[in-house]
Amino acid sequence: MTNISNQSVLHEFRQESCLDVRKLAALHGVDARNETLCRAILDLERSGKIRRIRGKGRNTSFVLATFET
Repeated sequence: MTNISNQSVLHEFRQESCLDVRKLAALHGVDARNETLCRAILDLERSGKIRRIRGKGRNTSFVLATFET
């Protein structure tokens, strides 16, 4: 299992333009309901770095909203 942080989640979004929660969890080697992953996603969404485009729960899809490095 990898260390889950806001930066590790952003890294995955920089590799793929659109990810859902299940795919993001699989890339990190955790369950889609992992508290640390959910917290990182919520933090990034609140700060405007990722944007929700469709779905609810584990099927929610997000895209990268900024292009900063």
